[in-house]
Amino acid sequence: QLSETRVKLTRRDNSTFTGEVSISPFLLENGTQGYIVVIHDITHKEEIEKRLKASEQKYRAFLDALRDSLFTLDREGNFLWANSFFTELSGYSLDELRHTVRPGSLFILSKEQSKKMQEFSSWASEIFLVHKSGRHIPVSINMSIVKEEGIDLGAVGLVKDLTRIKENEEYIENYTKQLQESRAELEKVNAQLIEQQMEIRRSKDKLEKLNQAKNGFIANLSQELKTPLIAGMGYI
Repeated sequence: QLSETRVKLTRRDNSTFTGEVSISPFLLENGTQGYIVVIHDITHKEEIEKRLKASEQKYRAFLDALRDSLFTLDREGNFLWANSFFTELSGYSLDELRHTVRPGSLFILSKEQSKKMQEFSSWASEIFLVHKSGRHIPVSINMSIVKEEGIDLGAVGLVKDLTRIKENEEYIENYTKQLQESRAELEKVNAQLIEQQMEIRRSKDKLEKLNQAKNGFIANLSQELKTPLIAGMGYI
Protein backbone atom coordinates (compact mmCIF):
# COMPACT_ATOMS: atom_id res chain seq x y z
CA GLN A 1 0.00 0.00 0.00
CA LEU A 2 1.40 3.38 -1.08
CA SER A 3 2.07 5.87 1.70
CA GLU A 4 3.21 9.49 1.42
CA THR A 5 4.56 11.91 3.98
CA ARG A 6 6.58 15.11 4.24
CA VAL A 7 9.83 15.04 6.17
CA LYS A 8 12.91 17.18 6.69
CA LEU A 9 15.96 15.57 5.03
CA THR A 10 19.69 16.37 5.01
CA ARG A 11 21.90 16.47 1.95
CA ARG A 12 25.56 15.45 1.84
CA ASP A 13 26.58 19.07 2.29
CA ASN A 14 24.50 19.12 5.52
CA SER A 15 21.91 21.45 3.97
CA THR A 16 18.33 20.52 4.71
CA PHE A 17 15.28 20.36 2.50
CA THR A 18 11.68 19.28 2.71
CA GLY A 19 11.03 16.01 0.93
CA GLU A 20 7.78 14.38 -0.03
CA VAL A 21 8.46 10.69 0.50
CA SER A 22 6.39 8.01 -1.22
CA ILE A 23 6.89 4.41 -0.08
CA SER A 24 5.43 1.50 -2.01
CA PRO A 25 5.98 -2.14 -0.83
CA PHE A 26 6.65 -5.03 -3.25
CA LEU A 27 7.73 -8.70 -3.08
CA LEU A 28 10.96 -10.02 -4.57
CA GLU A 29 11.05 -13.32 -6.46
CA ASN A 30 12.27 -15.11 -3.34
CA GLY A 31 9.33 -13.74 -1.36
CA THR A 32 11.38 -11.12 0.47
CA GLN A 33 9.53 -7.89 1.25
CA GLY A 34 10.99 -4.87 -0.50
CA TYR A 35 10.12 -1.19 -0.73
CA ILE A 36 10.33 1.41 -3.48
CA VAL A 37 11.09 4.83 -2.01
CA VAL A 38 10.65 7.97 -4.11
CA ILE A 39 11.67 11.35 -2.72
CA HIS A 40 10.63 14.66 -4.26
CA ASP A 41 12.26 17.91 -3.16
CA ILE A 42 9.26 20.15 -2.44
CA THR A 43 11.17 22.91 -0.64
CA HIS A 44 10.27 25.49 -3.29
CA LYS A 45 6.66 24.35 -3.36
CA GLU A 46 6.44 24.52 0.43
CA GLU A 47 7.90 28.03 0.47
CA ILE A 48 5.34 29.17 -2.08
CA GLU A 49 2.53 27.61 -0.03
CA LYS A 50 3.82 29.36 3.09
CA ARG A 51 3.95 32.72 1.28
CA LEU A 52 0.45 32.18 -0.05
CA LYS A 53 -0.82 31.32 3.40
CA ALA A 54 0.92 34.38 4.88
CA SER A 55 -0.63 36.57 2.17
CA GLU A 56 -4.05 35.13 2.89
CA GLN A 57 -3.70 35.86 6.58
CA LYS A 58 -2.45 39.34 5.83
CA TYR A 59 -5.45 40.27 3.70
CA ARG A 60 -8.07 38.13 5.39
CA ALA A 61 -9.29 40.92 7.66
CA PHE A 62 -9.44 43.29 4.70
CA LEU A 63 -11.39 40.82 2.56
CA ASP A 64 -13.77 40.05 5.40
CA ALA A 65 -14.64 43.73 5.52
CA LEU A 66 -15.72 43.76 1.87
CA ARG A 67 -19.40 43.46 1.02
CA ASP A 68 -18.73 40.89 -1.70
CA SER A 69 -18.45 37.13 -1.21
CA LEU A 70 -14.87 35.91 -1.68
CA PHE A 71 -13.15 32.53 -1.60
CA THR A 72 -9.83 30.92 -2.50
CA LEU A 73 -9.06 27.45 -3.88
CA ASP A 74 -5.87 25.40 -3.74
CA ARG A 75 -4.22 23.75 -6.75
CA GLU A 76 -6.50 20.72 -6.47
CA GLY A 77 -9.62 22.88 -6.49
CA ASN A 78 -10.42 22.55 -2.78
CA PHE A 79 -11.64 25.48 -0.71
CA LEU A 80 -8.86 27.11 1.28
CA TRP A 81 -10.65 30.13 2.67
CA ALA A 82 -13.88 32.11 2.35
CA ASN A 83 -15.03 35.34 3.95
CA SER A 84 -18.11 35.63 6.15
CA PHE A 85 -20.29 36.90 3.29
CA PHE A 86 -19.56 33.79 1.23
CA THR A 87 -20.28 31.42 4.12
CA GLU A 88 -23.53 33.29 4.77
CA LEU A 89 -24.47 33.17 1.08
CA SER A 90 -23.72 29.44 0.72
CA GLY A 91 -25.02 28.38 4.13
CA TYR A 92 -21.82 26.41 4.85
CA SER A 93 -19.28 27.14 7.55
CA LEU A 94 -15.63 27.62 6.59
CA ASP A 95 -14.81 24.22 8.12
CA GLU A 96 -17.53 22.55 6.03
CA LEU A 97 -16.27 24.25 2.87
CA ARG A 98 -12.74 23.06 3.54
CA HIS A 99 -13.54 19.46 4.40
CA THR A 100 -16.91 18.40 2.96
CA VAL A 101 -17.83 20.69 0.05
CA ARG A 102 -16.39 20.64 -3.45
CA PRO A 103 -16.80 23.68 -5.74
CA GLY A 104 -18.26 21.38 -8.39
CA SER A 105 -21.21 20.59 -6.13
CA LEU A 106 -21.66 24.19 -5.03
CA PHE A 107 -21.71 25.89 -8.43
CA ILE A 108 -23.93 24.91 -11.37
CA LEU A 109 -22.11 25.46 -14.67
CA SER A 110 -23.07 24.59 -18.20
CA LYS A 111 -20.64 22.58 -20.36
CA GLU A 112 -19.68 25.76 -22.22
CA GLN A 113 -19.03 27.63 -18.97
CA SER A 114 -16.91 24.75 -17.61
CA LYS A 115 -14.88 24.70 -20.82
CA LYS A 116 -14.23 28.45 -20.73
CA MET A 117 -13.23 28.29 -17.06
CA GLN A 118 -10.61 25.64 -17.87
CA GLU A 119 -9.29 27.50 -20.92
CA PHE A 120 -8.80 30.97 -19.45
CA SER A 121 -6.83 32.22 -16.45
CA SER A 122 -9.57 34.78 -15.76
CA TRP A 123 -13.25 33.99 -16.19
CA ALA A 124 -16.59 35.63 -15.39
CA SER A 125 -20.19 34.53 -15.85
CA GLU A 126 -23.66 34.32 -14.32
CA ILE A 127 -24.41 30.94 -12.74
CA PHE A 128 -26.36 29.37 -9.88
CA LEU A 129 -24.96 28.69 -6.41
CA VAL A 130 -26.53 25.76 -4.55
CA HIS A 131 -27.28 26.80 -0.98
CA LYS A 132 -26.88 24.24 1.80
CA SER A 133 -30.69 24.05 1.95
CA GLY A 134 -30.78 23.09 -1.74
CA ARG A 135 -32.07 26.47 -2.88
CA HIS A 136 -30.56 27.76 -6.13
CA ILE A 137 -29.26 31.33 -5.87
CA PRO A 138 -28.47 33.35 -9.02
CA VAL A 139 -24.97 34.84 -8.75
CA SER A 140 -22.28 36.44 -10.86
CA ILE A 141 -18.81 34.95 -10.42
CA ASN A 142 -15.33 36.17 -11.33
CA MET A 143 -12.52 33.62 -11.14
CA SER A 144 -8.79 34.27 -11.49
CA ILE A 145 -5.92 31.78 -11.40
CA VAL A 146 -3.15 32.71 -8.94
CA LYS A 147 0.35 32.09 -10.27
CA GLU A 148 3.84 32.66 -8.96
CA GLU A 149 6.91 32.08 -11.10
CA GLY A 150 4.74 30.29 -13.63
CA ILE A 151 3.34 27.83 -11.09
CA ASP A 152 -0.42 27.58 -10.51
CA LEU A 153 -1.03 28.09 -6.80
CA GLY A 154 -4.81 28.07 -6.83
CA ALA A 155 -7.62 30.46 -7.64
CA VAL A 156 -9.50 33.42 -6.20
CA GLY A 157 -13.23 33.86 -6.71
CA LEU A 158 -15.55 36.82 -6.21
CA VAL A 159 -19.30 36.17 -6.04
CA LYS A 160 -22.21 38.63 -6.12
CA ASP A 161 -25.75 37.67 -5.13
CA LEU A 162 -28.10 38.56 -8.01
CA THR A 163 -31.32 37.55 -6.25
CA ARG A 164 -32.61 41.09 -5.76
CA ILE A 165 -31.50 42.16 -9.24
CA LYS A 166 -33.25 39.15 -10.80
CA GLU A 167 -36.38 39.85 -8.74
CA ASN A 168 -36.34 43.47 -9.94
CA GLU A 169 -35.79 42.31 -13.53
CA GLU A 170 -38.71 39.89 -13.19
CA TYR A 171 -40.88 42.63 -11.68
CA ILE A 172 -39.98 45.02 -14.50
CA GLU A 173 -40.61 42.29 -17.08
CA ASN A 174 -44.03 41.49 -15.58
CA TYR A 175 -44.88 45.19 -15.25
CA THR A 176 -43.85 45.80 -18.86
CA LYS A 177 -45.96 42.83 -19.96
CA GLN A 178 -48.95 44.22 -18.04
CA LEU A 179 -48.43 47.64 -19.63
CA GLN A 180 -48.30 46.05 -23.08
CA GLU A 181 -51.48 44.09 -22.37
CA SER A 182 -53.18 47.24 -21.03
CA ARG A 183 -52.04 49.17 -24.09
CA ALA A 184 -53.42 46.48 -26.38
CA GLU A 185 -56.72 46.56 -24.46
CA LEU A 186 -56.82 50.36 -24.67
CA GLU A 187 -56.14 50.24 -28.40
CA LYS A 188 -58.97 47.73 -28.75
CA VAL A 189 -61.35 49.94 -26.74
CA ASN A 190 -60.21 53.00 -28.70
CA ALA A 191 -60.91 51.19 -31.97
CA GLN A 192 -64.38 50.32 -30.70
CA LEU A 193 -64.99 53.96 -29.69
CA ILE A 194 -63.88 55.16 -33.13
CA GLU A 195 -66.22 52.65 -34.75
CA GLN A 196 -69.07 53.83 -32.50
CA GLN A 197 -68.31 57.46 -33.37
CA MET A 198 -68.36 56.60 -37.06
CA GLU A 199 -71.68 54.77 -36.61
CA ILE A 200 -73.11 57.78 -34.76
CA ARG A 201 -71.92 60.04 -37.58
CA ARG A 202 -73.53 57.79 -40.18
CA SER A 203 -76.76 57.75 -38.15
CA LYS A 204 -76.61 61.54 -37.85
CA ASP A 205 -76.15 61.89 -41.60
CA LYS A 206 -79.16 59.63 -42.16
CA LEU A 207 -81.23 61.68 -39.71
CA GLU A 208 -80.22 64.92 -41.45
CA LYS A 209 -81.23 63.46 -44.83
CA LEU A 210 -84.52 62.25 -43.37
CA ASN A 211 -85.09 65.66 -41.80
CA GLN A 212 -84.40 67.37 -45.12
CA ALA A 213 -86.79 65.00 -46.88
CA LYS A 214 -89.43 65.67 -44.21
CA ASN A 215 -89.02 69.42 -44.56
CA GLY A 216 -89.29 69.14 -48.34
CA PHE A 217 -92.42 66.99 -48.07
CA ILE A 218 -94.06 69.45 -45.66
CA ALA A 219 -93.17 72.39 -47.93
CA ASN A 220 -94.66 70.64 -50.98
CA LEU A 221 -97.76 69.61 -49.03
CA SER A 222 -98.24 73.18 -47.79
CA GLN A 223 -97.90 74.54 -51.31
CA GLU A 224 -100.43 72.07 -52.67
CA LEU A 225 -102.91 72.93 -49.89
CA LYS A 226 -102.57 76.67 -50.62
CA THR A 227 -103.13 76.33 -54.37
CA PRO A 228 -106.82 75.13 -54.23
CA LEU A 229 -107.61 77.80 -51.68
CA ILE A 230 -106.26 80.57 -53.91
CA ALA A 231 -108.15 79.17 -56.91
CA GLY A 232 -111.41 79.13 -54.95
CA MET A 233 -111.02 82.71 -53.89
CA GLY A 234 -110.82 83.68 -57.60
CA TYR A 235 -114.46 82.66 -58.16
CA ILE A 236 -115.83 84.81 -55.33
